[in-house]
Amino acid sequence: MITLAAAGICFIFTIFAIVRSMSSYTLENRHPISQVLKDAMKACVSFMLVPFMCIALMQLSTAMVRQIKAVIQAETGTTGDPSMGLYIFLTASLRAGRADLRILL
Repeated sequence: MITLAAAGICFIFTIFAIVRSMSSYTLENRHPISQVLKDAMKACVSFMLVPFMCIALMQLSTAMVRQIKAVIQAETGTTGDPSMGLYIFLTASLRAGRADLRILL
């Protein structure tokens, strides 16, 4: 809804910019209409890009959490849901069991 509102406001301001461009066309032609339309298209694409990227990143993070959960359940041999504390503990102690790190200590 916010994206549609932003695109609508952008469309209204684009109309004003086109009218200003048409009025200055005879005098200086500082901002041609093609440039105004190109800038409006860039703005609309960026308005649409933000929600799509958010949705894609949410799907990616959901897939990662599901995979991490499946790995932890397979490793511990349980079918219950692991807690967030278990996630944090296993992530923090990931390299603690390596043999080459024990030699350094």
